[in-house]
Amino acid sequence: MYIDIKELSHKYSTADEDLLVLSDLSFSVGKEQFVSIVGPSGCGKSTLTKLIAGLSVPLKGKILISGSPVDSPRESIGMAFQNPVLLEWRTALDNICLPLEIVSPQMTRIQKIARATELLEMVGLKDFSQSRPSQLSGGMKQRVSLCRSLVHRPEILILDEPFGALDAFTREGLWKTLKDLKTSENFTCILITHDLREAIYLSDEVVILTDRPGKVKKSVKINFKRNSNSIDELYSKEATKMLAFLRKQIELSHTRL
Repeated sequence: MYIDIKELSHKYSTADEDLLVLSDLSFSVGKEQFVSIVGPSGCGKSTLTKLIAGLSVPLKGKILISGSPVDSPRESIGMAFQNPVLLEWRTALDNICLPLEIVSPQMTRIQKIARATELLEMVGLKDFSQSRPSQLSGGMKQRVSLCRSLVHRPEILILDEPFGALDAFTREGLWKTLKDLKTSENFTCILITHDLREAIYLSDEVVILTDRPGKVKKSVKINFKRNSNSIDELYSKEATKMLAFLRKQIELSHTRL
Protein backbone atom coordinates (compact mmCIF):
# COMPACT_ATOMS: atom_id res chain seq x y z
CA MET A 1 0.00 0.00 0.00
CA TYR A 2 1.04 3.60 -0.61
CA ILE A 3 0.20 4.93 2.88
CA ASP A 4 0.47 2.47 5.77
CA ILE A 5 -0.67 3.47 9.26
CA LYS A 6 0.40 0.87 11.80
CA GLU A 7 -0.72 0.59 15.44
CA LEU A 8 -0.86 4.36 15.84
CA SER A 9 -1.48 5.85 19.28
CA HIS A 10 -1.36 9.48 20.36
CA LYS A 11 -2.20 11.53 23.42
CA TYR A 12 -2.36 15.13 24.59
CA SER A 13 -1.13 16.15 28.02
CA THR A 14 -3.16 18.64 30.02
CA ALA A 15 -2.65 20.11 33.49
CA ASP A 16 -4.96 17.48 34.96
CA GLU A 17 -4.44 14.36 32.85
CA ASP A 18 -3.11 12.71 29.72
CA LEU A 19 -5.85 12.45 27.09
CA LEU A 20 -5.49 9.45 24.79
CA VAL A 21 -7.08 10.37 21.44
CA LEU A 22 -5.91 7.50 19.19
CA SER A 23 -5.23 3.91 20.21
CA ASP A 24 -3.62 1.16 18.08
CA LEU A 25 -5.14 2.57 14.89
CA SER A 26 -4.20 0.79 11.65
CA PHE A 27 -5.30 1.09 8.02
CA SER A 28 -3.82 1.55 4.56
CA VAL A 29 -4.47 3.79 1.55
CA GLY A 30 -3.62 2.81 -2.03
CA LYS A 31 -1.92 5.17 -4.47
CA GLU A 32 -4.38 7.64 -6.06
CA GLN A 33 -7.16 6.25 -3.85
CA PHE A 34 -9.73 8.56 -2.25
CA VAL A 35 -10.42 7.62 1.38
CA SER A 36 -12.81 9.39 3.74
CA ILE A 37 -12.46 9.11 7.50
CA VAL A 38 -15.61 9.48 9.58
CA GLY A 39 -16.47 8.92 13.22
CA PRO A 40 -17.89 10.50 16.38
CA SER A 41 -16.85 14.05 17.25
CA GLY A 42 -13.62 14.11 19.25
CA CYS A 43 -12.41 10.67 18.14
CA GLY A 44 -9.07 11.98 16.85
CA LYS A 45 -9.76 12.52 13.12
CA SER A 46 -8.01 15.91 12.91
CA THR A 47 -5.15 14.63 15.06
CA LEU A 48 -4.73 11.80 12.56
CA THR A 49 -4.34 14.25 9.65
CA LYS A 50 -1.58 16.13 11.48
CA LEU A 51 0.26 12.87 12.12
CA ILE A 52 -0.02 11.77 8.48
CA ALA A 53 1.22 15.19 7.34
CA GLY A 54 4.21 14.95 9.68
CA LEU A 55 3.13 17.98 11.71
CA SER A 56 3.12 15.88 14.91
CA VAL A 57 5.00 12.78 16.03
CA PRO A 58 2.86 9.86 17.29
CA LEU A 59 3.19 8.52 20.80
CA LYS A 60 3.39 4.98 19.40
CA GLY A 61 3.23 3.24 16.04
CA LYS A 62 4.33 4.47 12.64
CA ILE A 63 3.14 6.02 9.40
CA LEU A 64 4.85 4.96 6.17
CA ILE A 65 4.55 6.58 2.75
CA SER A 66 6.00 4.39 0.00
CA GLY A 67 7.76 2.47 2.77
CA SER A 68 9.46 5.57 4.21
CA PRO A 69 8.60 6.67 7.80
CA VAL A 70 6.88 10.04 8.23
CA ASP A 71 8.73 11.98 10.91
CA SER A 72 8.57 15.55 9.59
CA PRO A 73 6.49 17.69 7.19
CA ARG A 74 6.75 16.71 3.51
CA GLU A 75 6.57 18.83 0.39
CA SER A 76 4.69 15.97 -1.28
CA ILE A 77 1.64 16.61 0.94
CA GLY A 78 -0.95 19.36 0.47
CA MET A 79 -3.56 20.33 3.07
CA ALA A 80 -6.82 22.28 3.15
CA PHE A 81 -9.04 23.02 6.14
CA GLN A 82 -12.53 24.23 6.99
CA ASN A 83 -11.17 27.77 7.35
CA PRO A 84 -9.45 28.79 4.08
CA VAL A 85 -7.05 31.14 5.94
CA LEU A 86 -6.35 33.36 2.92
CA LEU A 87 -4.13 36.44 3.23
CA GLU A 88 -6.23 39.56 2.69
CA TRP A 89 -3.32 41.61 1.33
CA ARG A 90 -2.82 39.05 -1.46
CA THR A 91 -5.01 38.50 -4.50
CA ALA A 92 -6.53 35.08 -5.13
CA LEU A 93 -3.73 34.41 -7.62
CA ASP A 94 -0.99 35.39 -5.17
CA ASN A 95 -2.58 33.36 -2.35
CA ILE A 96 -2.38 30.30 -4.59
CA CYS A 97 1.24 31.05 -5.53
CA LEU A 98 2.34 31.20 -1.86
CA PRO A 99 3.37 27.50 -1.50
CA LEU A 100 5.47 27.75 -4.65
CA GLU A 101 7.43 30.62 -3.11
CA ILE A 102 8.34 28.27 -0.26
CA VAL A 103 8.87 24.86 -1.88
CA SER A 104 9.72 25.86 -5.47
CA PRO A 105 11.87 29.03 -5.27
CA GLN A 106 13.56 27.99 -8.52
CA MET A 107 10.35 28.62 -10.48
CA THR A 108 10.09 31.95 -12.25
CA ARG A 109 7.22 34.32 -11.49
CA ILE A 110 5.80 33.59 -14.94
CA GLN A 111 5.82 29.84 -14.24
CA LYS A 112 4.12 30.32 -10.86
CA ILE A 113 1.41 32.52 -12.36
CA ALA A 114 0.84 30.01 -15.17
CA ARG A 115 0.35 27.14 -12.71
CA ALA A 116 -1.96 29.15 -10.43
CA THR A 117 -3.98 30.39 -13.41
CA GLU A 118 -4.34 26.82 -14.67
CA LEU A 119 -5.92 25.78 -11.36
CA LEU A 120 -8.14 28.87 -11.17
CA GLU A 121 -9.48 28.01 -14.60
CA MET A 122 -10.19 24.42 -13.51
CA VAL A 123 -12.33 25.64 -10.60
CA GLY A 124 -14.09 28.39 -12.58
CA LEU A 125 -12.39 31.38 -10.95
CA LYS A 126 -10.08 32.64 -13.70
CA ASP A 127 -11.97 35.96 -13.83
CA PHE A 128 -11.41 36.45 -10.08
CA SER A 129 -7.63 36.03 -10.06
CA GLN A 130 -7.07 39.65 -8.94
CA SER A 131 -9.82 39.66 -6.29
CA ARG A 132 -8.98 39.95 -2.60
CA PRO A 133 -10.40 37.35 -0.16
CA SER A 134 -12.94 39.87 1.19
CA GLN A 135 -14.36 40.17 -2.34
CA LEU A 136 -15.00 36.42 -2.63
CA SER A 137 -17.89 34.30 -1.38
CA GLY A 138 -17.33 31.41 1.03
CA GLY A 139 -17.41 28.88 -1.79
CA MET A 140 -14.98 30.93 -3.87
CA LYS A 141 -12.55 31.18 -0.94
CA GLN A 142 -12.65 27.42 -0.51
CA ARG A 143 -11.93 26.95 -4.22
CA VAL A 144 -8.90 29.21 -3.85
CA SER A 145 -7.83 27.18 -0.80
CA LEU A 146 -8.08 23.95 -2.81
CA CYS A 147 -6.01 25.47 -5.60
CA ARG A 148 -3.39 26.61 -3.10
CA SER A 149 -3.15 23.10 -1.61
CA LEU A 150 -2.58 21.61 -5.08
CA VAL A 151 -0.42 24.26 -6.74
CA HIS A 152 2.86 22.47 -5.97
CA ARG A 153 1.49 19.19 -7.38
CA PRO A 154 1.48 17.19 -4.14
CA GLU A 155 1.22 13.42 -4.30
CA ILE A 156 -1.11 13.40 -1.29
CA LEU A 157 -3.94 15.83 -0.46
CA ILE A 158 -5.29 15.91 3.09
CA LEU A 159 -8.63 17.65 3.59
CA ASP A 160 -9.95 18.37 7.09
CA GLU A 161 -13.67 19.17 6.72
CA PRO A 162 -13.04 21.80 4.01
CA PHE A 163 -16.73 22.14 3.11
CA GLY A 164 -18.27 21.88 6.58
CA ALA A 165 -19.10 25.60 6.98
CA LEU A 166 -20.74 26.01 3.57
CA ASP A 167 -24.40 25.83 2.60
CA ALA A 168 -25.69 22.62 0.99
CA PHE A 169 -25.76 23.85 -2.61
CA THR A 170 -22.29 25.39 -2.46
CA ARG A 171 -20.97 22.25 -0.79
CA GLU A 172 -22.37 19.99 -3.51
CA GLY A 173 -20.84 22.20 -6.19
CA LEU A 174 -17.44 21.89 -4.51
CA TRP A 175 -17.78 18.09 -4.40
CA LYS A 176 -17.98 18.16 -8.19
CA THR A 177 -15.03 20.56 -8.34
CA LEU A 178 -12.95 18.26 -6.15
CA LYS A 179 -13.82 15.26 -8.35
CA ASP A 180 -12.67 17.17 -11.43
CA LEU A 181 -9.42 18.15 -9.69
CA LYS A 182 -8.84 14.56 -8.62
CA THR A 183 -9.23 13.38 -12.22
CA SER A 184 -6.86 15.99 -13.62
CA GLU A 185 -4.22 16.03 -10.87
CA ASN A 186 -4.11 12.30 -9.92
CA PHE A 187 -3.37 12.74 -6.22
CA THR A 188 -4.06 10.40 -3.32
CA CYS A 189 -6.69 11.96 -1.03
CA ILE A 190 -7.62 11.57 2.63
CA LEU A 191 -10.77 13.48 3.61
CA ILE A 192 -12.03 14.08 7.15
CA THR A 193 -15.77 14.66 7.11
CA HIS A 194 -18.95 14.46 9.17
CA ASP A 195 -21.09 14.37 6.02
CA LEU A 196 -21.81 10.77 4.98
CA ARG A 197 -23.27 11.88 1.63
CA GLU A 198 -20.00 13.67 0.94
CA ALA A 199 -18.07 10.52 1.84
CA ILE A 200 -20.20 8.33 -0.43
CA TYR A 201 -20.05 10.73 -3.38
CA LEU A 202 -16.28 11.31 -3.29
CA SER A 203 -14.71 8.17 -1.87
CA ASP A 204 -13.44 4.81 -2.96
CA GLU A 205 -13.44 3.72 0.67
CA VAL A 206 -14.74 5.01 4.01
CA VAL A 207 -12.85 4.32 7.25
CA ILE A 208 -15.05 4.53 10.36
CA LEU A 209 -13.40 5.32 13.69
CA THR A 210 -14.68 4.46 17.16
CA ASP A 211 -15.31 6.97 19.92
CA ARG A 212 -12.19 8.33 21.62
CA PRO A 213 -9.61 6.91 21.77
CA GLY A 214 -10.12 6.41 18.04
CA LYS A 215 -9.36 3.12 16.35
CA VAL A 216 -10.75 1.58 13.18
CA LYS A 217 -14.26 0.22 13.70
CA LYS A 218 -14.84 -0.73 10.08
CA SER A 219 -13.56 -0.02 6.58
CA VAL A 220 -16.20 0.08 3.83
CA LYS A 221 -15.61 -0.01 0.08
CA ILE A 222 -17.88 2.37 -1.86
CA ASN A 223 -18.57 0.22 -4.89
CA PHE A 224 -22.16 0.90 -5.92
CA LYS A 225 -22.48 1.43 -9.64
CA ARG A 226 -22.46 5.04 -10.83
CA ASN A 227 -23.75 6.04 -14.24
CA SER A 228 -22.42 9.59 -13.90
CA ASN A 229 -20.90 12.05 -11.44
CA SER A 230 -24.26 13.74 -10.93
CA ILE A 231 -25.36 14.51 -7.38
CA ASP A 232 -28.58 12.72 -8.35
CA GLU A 233 -26.65 9.46 -7.97
CA LEU A 234 -26.81 10.03 -4.20
CA TYR A 235 -30.58 9.48 -4.36
CA SER A 236 -30.33 6.09 -6.03
CA LYS A 237 -31.50 2.99 -4.18
CA GLU A 238 -27.91 1.70 -3.85
CA ALA A 239 -26.60 5.00 -2.47
CA THR A 240 -29.47 5.29 0.01
CA LYS A 241 -28.77 1.77 1.22
CA MET A 242 -25.06 2.56 1.61
CA LEU A 243 -25.88 5.77 3.50
CA ALA A 244 -28.11 3.86 5.96
CA PHE A 245 -25.40 1.24 6.46
CA LEU A 246 -22.73 3.86 7.20
CA ARG A 247 -25.05 5.72 9.55
CA LYS A 248 -25.64 2.51 11.49
CA GLN A 249 -21.90 1.88 11.70
CA ILE A 250 -21.38 5.37 13.11
CA GLU A 251 -23.97 4.63 15.80
CA LEU A 252 -22.19 1.39 16.62
CA SER A 253 -18.85 3.17 16.74
CA HIS A 254 -19.93 4.84 19.98
CA THR A 255 -19.65 1.39 21.54
CA ARG A 256 -16.07 0.72 22.50
CA LEU A 257 -14.35 -2.32 21.01
